[in-house]
Amino acid sequence: MVACTHQQNLVVIGRAVDYVTGEPFRVERCVRCDLARTVPPPSPDALGGYYPAGYHPDSPRYRFDLERLLGMVYRSRCHELLRRNGGAPGRVLDIGCGRGYLLTELRNRGWEVVGTELSDETASYARHVRGIDVRVGPLDEIDFGQPFDAVVMWHALEHFPDPDLVLGFVKRALRLGGTLLLGVPNFASWEAGIFREHWFSLDVPRHLVHLAEGSLRPILSRHGLAIDDIGYYSAEYDHFSFAQSALNRLGLPFNGLFHGLRARSAASGFPVPSKAARLLAMLMAAPFTLLSLPWTVAGALAHRGASLTIFCTRTEVDAATGSASEETGAESHAVGAVTSQGDEGVDPI
Repeated sequence: MVACTHQQNLVVIGRAVDYVTGEPFRVERCVRCDLARTVPPPSPDALGGYYPAGYHPDSPRYRFDLERLLGMVYRSRCHELLRRNGGAPGRVLDIGCGRGYLLTELRNRGWEVVGTELSDETASYARHVRGIDVRVGPLDEIDFGQPFDAVVMWHALEHFPDPDLVLGFVKRALRLGGTLLLGVPNFASWEAGIFREHWFSLDVPRHLVHLAEGSLRPILSRHGLAIDDIGYYSAEYDHFSFAQSALNRLGLPFNGLFHGLRARSAASGFPVPSKAARLLAMLMAAPFTLLSLPWTVAGALAHRGASLTIFCTRTEVDAATGSASEETGAESHAVGAVTSQGDEGVDPI
């Protein structure tokens, strides 16, 4: 199974505007492998400019103690990783670890934790407030030492320009039998199809690729990452995403609810709607959040939920060659730092 080069196979399926800078972008899909991409992609040097200072602030991100509620989600994720590692803590890498909440919970349970981030600025909170070892730079240029028992990419893969290269790195970083926890927005979801350029999780150009089960399965298989479980629902994202996308579609200030929930320190660099607009968004969010309850259940049952949560095991045999997979560092690709018909049915945007 050879990786797709996407040459002369791209068709424009939609257009969207970056709500932070106002710049227009296209979304193009490869008709051969179904992977969708943001075009033109920002250059590696320019990419950091699309992440405002408030993206990973050095203080709480959200109002109303929402981060405490998110802690319940992180603890559940820790429990599942521990179970899949035979009930014992191990060594874990979180690619795109953000503020380090998950790694903190894992460290508290005895895991040896390492994270990566886009820049020293986005790594600052996890490093200096939480004391986590966060590396910055192209993944294949960082010496991580021994293979990991688990690798986490929680809504991070879409921030890389080439998921094939990144998942090739993940294969080499994991020990045989190790676990990959992968979470991504589902580009094949009902939500993406209905809300199109208003979809909260489209987020061009920070999301450089737009992934679905149909485009992910061949890549995972090619790198010997066997899917154990796949879910189509994320409590952390899906209810909010539905409400915010609906408000965007109705013409309220783009992502106004999202910014109404963010702490003042986390608003730096983002377009902040007026106080009245934020209040209106929060009031209107209540009925849409209630509507999201049956919507997300139906979407998950139909495999069209707004998020994909995938657990994989790194197998001994590489599915692409039928031979034993390489150990960490045995093969090198230039993997950038953080930075689909068939399965999809219709073009989302």
